[in-house]
Amino acid sequence: MADNEKQSQQSEEVEVTSQDKEFVRSVKHGVMEDELNYKRLFFWTGFIIVMVAIFLVALIEMYGHSSFILNEEVQDTTTYNQIRKLNEQGTRQLNSFGVVNAEEEVYHIPIDSAIHKMAQDSAK
Repeated sequence: MADNEKQSQQSEEVEVTSQDKEFVRSVKHGVMEDELNYKRLFFWTGFIIVMVAIFLVALIEMYGHSSFILNEEVQDTTTYNQIRKLNEQGTRQLNSFGVVNAEEEVYHIPIDSAIHKMAQDSAK
């Protein structure tokens, strides 16, 4: 194993001949020169930034719209429940006997009984 490591650590020299001077220089230095197309780089960077910004704005708008609709539904449900409870309470009061004010002797009676009583009183 030590022989393999020794061999891999030894460098080999290779002579390259070519008419392309850039290629020879790249092999000599071990890397190719990188010529960036800055126009393309700036275009795609700007494009991605704009797309991310549009996505974030759309996401925020969707959240705002969803929370608005949810709040409306909660308010509608709450209002509906309040109205339903008031209707039930009114129906119970219309169909039952009870005391309105005991000191002044004011009572409520079922609506059917009140209608019947009024009909009897008007017949007299």
